[in-house]
Amino acid sequence: MNPKNIALITLLVIGSASVARADSIISINGADSYTSTTLTLSGRGNVQGISTGVFSAFGDCTGCILLNTSPLNFTTPITGGPIEIFQVLEGGQDVAVYLNNIDPVNSGIGAGGNLTIMGHATVVFNGDFADELLGTLDLTSQGENEPGVTFSASATVAPEPASLALFGTGLLGIVGIARRKFSV
Repeated sequence: MNPKNIALITLLVIGSASVARADSIISINGADSYTSTTLTLSGRGNVQGISTGVFSAFGDCTGCILLNTSPLNFTTPITGGPIEIFQVLEGGQDVAVYLNNIDPVNSGIGAGGNLTIMGHATVVFNGDFADELLGTLDLTSQGENEPGVTFSASATVAPEPASLALFGTGLLGIVGIARRKFSV
């Protein structure tokens, strides 16, 4: 096999691995209100619709979402540590979603009055920060200052550098073995 072909295949495989990601979506029905700078959630919410990714263990449930009722100012940086946005408690599963920082450029009220808050998030399983996932959080409200609004949270898991390095060294080993085999 031509070394140029091996190099091209290696680059394609590594390039595709670096953009791979897992989306995790959960739809929450809960009460909210918002202005041009703040979002306030209230009460307990429900899970509605199909949850995927890290949230796939949660089916539809009523009152299983504990929403953070403190007003969230999405135009200023988060200080004093991450803010817990919501926690899902259902069927022995416990997942908490924390907002670490806010992207003010992509957060705000868009056309149609829908609110979107984007930022960097931590998803924690069963209270164990050792099992946390880091990624981006996208909270989208499908209504303007309406109770019973639905939010979709999407935690996009970023590839871990150590996993990519391990994958790359394994791939180089396979290429080396193939090269020796074809050169004989």
